[in-house]
Amino acid sequence: MMTDALQDPELLRVAKRMVWFKPPEETLRDPVLFLNHVMTWGTVEDILVARSHFDDDDFRAALRQAHPGIFDPRS
Repeated sequence: MMTDALQDPELLRVAKRMVWFKPPEETLRDPVLFLNHVMTWGTVEDILVARSHFDDDDFRAALRQAHPGIFDPRS
């Protein structure tokens, strides 16, 4: 992810909602955590915002390196 993404207000808004227990800038510095949360709790709009900054390979990597306890069977 490019550092200019840390300035995108839409992405920061999504990061703040998805990972409420960390500042959004910190969340975006851990793309695996951010994408795990988006894939689990994000709306279609949240996913579209994330897709504007992350590609398929980023999403696949986030699945392979998933943080424990985030994904459930529904996710």
